Amino acid sequence: MHTLTLPAAPARYRTAAALLRLAVLLAGLARRLRSAARLLDAWLAARAKAEDDNRALVAMSERELRDIGIDPVRLGTMPDRWTRDWSV
Repeated sequence: MHTLTLPAAPARYRTAAALLRLAVLLAGLARRLRSAARLLDAWLAARAKAEDDNRALVAMSERELRDIGIDPVRLGTMPDRWTRDWSV
């Protein structure tokens, strides 16, 4: 990560120094936004995977659920959604 330092500017270069400060501020903001976008993408991908897993579990028969170690009775109170059973 590169950090720009601000040089001491004479009075006649105040406008250039102000623009440099603005550029440094905007570059830092861009880095933060890029990082936030990556985190959001990862969260959305994890959420989509969880939905796919839920659809797969709902489509399974009782036999298939037992084969992978899930007791169909303990899937939760909602018949169309799989919920984690913390009692096990």
